[in-house]
Amino acid sequence: MLSATLTGTPQIHAASKSFSASSLVGVDSNVFLSDTNPASGQQPQSSTFLQTSLSAELGTDSARTHRLGLSLQGLYKHYFRFGEADKLFADSALAYRYAAAPSLLFGVVQTFSYAKLQLLDTEGNTLPRDRFIAYSGEVRGYTQWLAARSRLTVGAGLRKKDINETADQVAVTFQSLDHQGYFAYLDGMHRLRRVDFGLGYEYTVLHYDELRAAFRDSTTSEANPLLTLVQHTARSQVAVRLSRWGRLSLDGQARWTHDTFEDELTYRQFDVLPRGELRLPFELLLSGGAGYRSRVYAERLGGGQGAADQRRERFLQADASLRKSLIEHLSVIAQAQFIRKTSNVPGDEFREQVYALGLSLAF
Repeated sequence: MLSATLTGTPQIHAASKSFSASSLVGVDSNVFLSDTNPASGQQPQSSTFLQTSLSAELGTDSARTHRLGLSLQGLYKHYFRFGEADKLFADSALAYRYAAAPSLLFGVVQTFSYAKLQLLDTEGNTLPRDRFIAYSGEVRGYTQWLAARSRLTVGAGLRKKDINETADQVAVTFQSLDHQGYFAYLDGMHRLRRVDFGLGYEYTVLHYDELRAAFRDSTTSEANPLLTLVQHTARSQVAVRLSRWGRLSLDGQARWTHDTFEDELTYRQFDVLPRGELRLPFELLLSGGAGYRSRVYAERLGGGQGAADQRRERFLQADASLRKSLIEHLSVIAQAQFIRKTSNVPGDEFREQVYALGLSLAF
């Protein structure tokens, strides 16, 4: 959930080929991310689920001057009680890299994603609908300078997202949230013995195709311009390798999103994501982490003027996974996850717990 926001430049550095698949059975305590409401009788709905994921990577020798890589990932999650809440994701990345010199690389990465699920969270706004299908693509080019213990990457690219809204038997007609834009970024990394330090910055402009910007009271007019958002994102990372038996990392991100009309969707967001991995006796691998997100909007609640009236959201996520190798390439996995959202907007909170057990196959 939070980790997706901290993903860096998509580049394929894996072995020449790899494949993995997993299948998990579990229970989700809050499928529709709803809160308890005694007045309306609303209660979180739980369900068992079956989750299947596939991943494959194929690439030429990384030592060659020209390198081509392909990465494919897919995930399907079926809820036995609520089939309308099923989720399907598919991602692909095609990367080309040219080594002009041992310390100078040029590359192009093209990604494509498909998503089908029952809720949409875009720029912090969760909109209820029966389902939506989204196609998104990105093309970026980059230049990378390498030193003995350092790496510097500069790049830019284009993004586009097409959302096929479907409001089956719902009286509300949702406006199109299709958008496209461009971005530029700078990433640096330095290695000091067992510690890696990274810093990055990204500038993004998003133009919505049909959605008009709103006034601060969330009302809109046909005379308003189409929504444009400008984002400034700063990232940091520290990773520590603990000999052969573990690894720790701490990722951070600060994002300022500016609604160029009247700030109705302007917000500040901060993310912190600590993670760890520990190898235990009997071929056990314990991994886990936490995530915290704070988002504060320029939007005022109820027409207030003070800072306390600003719309605020907080997310807390914690997860743990225990993996045990059974035979070569085959492992059993046990997972647990907790997610909590709080907000000063009535009814915009939820709590979710997910537990799962399954098998993983990797080559």
